Parts: sequence; structure tokens; C-alpha cells
Amino acid sequence: HQVGAIFVLDACQSVPHIPVDFHALDVDFAAFSAHKMYGPTGVGFLYGRREFLQALPPANFGGSMVELAWLNKPAQYMEAPYRFEAGTQPVAQMVAAGVAADWLRELGMNRVAQHESQIAAELLKLQDVPGVRVLGPLDLSKRIATVSFEVEGVHPHDVGQFLDAQGIAIRVGHHCAQPIHRHFGVYASNRASVGVYNTIEEVRELIEAVSQVRAYFGA
Repeated sequence: HQVGAIFVLDACQSVPHIPVDFHALDVDFAAFSAHKMYGPTGVGFLYGRREFLQALPPANFGGSMVELAWLNKPAQYMEAPYRFEAGTQPVAQMVAAGVAADWLRELGMNRVAQHESQIAAELLKLQDVPGVRVLGPLDLSKRIATVSFEVEGVHPHDVGQFLDAQGIAIRVGHHCAQPIHRHFGVYASNRASVGVYNTIEEVRELIEAVSQVRAYFGA
């Protein structure tokens, strides 16, 4: 803001895990998806300052987003947010996303954060496995319970398949963040994400499985 920039926050990995106050953060826009907060796929949320939303042109066009239409001049669009909701909306997904948000509020985000912080402390013990490097800060106050890591000599796709065979699901690849991978000097990584339903015992099973990866692939 001090240099006149518009501040856009990707909140997909924070909203489901910790209390977030967009007003306190003083962001201009924030976006987050429903499926990462235990909701349906294909729908998400966009927060924005009203003056910016009003100035933002729509990207999609259809019914319910046009206020006035003419043959000889451009149409006049509805006020935000309706100008961004063209055509028939995914009603079922929208309702389900609201239910997911209500469920998280009922759990209490401070409670969610406390639970996941305890699990994250255990998850960071991945760094004690020989040949494993945790990417990012090791200070719990600077991260959530989502940990990316690399296994020396083993491609992330192979790591993912090995763990999948043991009933453990992680994500592998670039995680929509190729520049940060270049920053850490790795092509891709493995990412273990935990939520309100995960336990410390499950994390220990993950760590034990990861400790077997290099031997399995002869790395």
C-alpha cells in the first residue's frame, strides 16, 4: 500500500486452519476455495474492497448480471457482487460451502489452530529422517500444519506412489508454486497436509513410511 500496490491475498491455505481477519490484515482482495475447508469442489470465495469490486469488470457474462442492456451502447452491469455471478449458479455447491463455513465456525478456529499446531509439531519431525529436508520455516509460529519436503534421490511422484500403496495420501508436484521451488533449489516436492480429523498417530505412520522410501528405491 505504501507504494500504491493492490494487495491480493491467497488465503486457501490459511482460512481452514487458523483465525483470519481480512480487515486487520488490511488486504484489498482475498481468495480461498471451499474444498480446502471441507466443502465441495468447484466453488470458492472472493473478498474485496467494495470500491475495487465496483471498478473490476466482469470476466463472465450471462443472466442476472446485467442491469440495463441496449443495442447501441455497452450494457450496464449490476452492482458487485452480482456482476460476477453470471448465469445459473452452482446452487448446491454454494449451499454446501456455507455449511462447511458454519461447521468450522462451530468448531472454533482457535480450537482448530491449537489442534493442528500439536500435529504440526509432530509432522516437523520429518526433518529427523535421514535424507529428508523440510522446506520452509521450522518455527511453528511461522507456519501451519502443511509441510512440504523432499526426499534425497527420489522423485516426488515415486514418493507419492510408495505412500499411496500404504494408504497414505499426500500431494506431490509444484503445488501451484514453481517460483518458490526454484528458490529452494528443488524441481518439485512432497506435501503432507493435516486437518481437524488427523491424529498424531497418523503422522507417526507417515514419518515411518517416509523413512522407508529411500531404501525401497535404492537411493
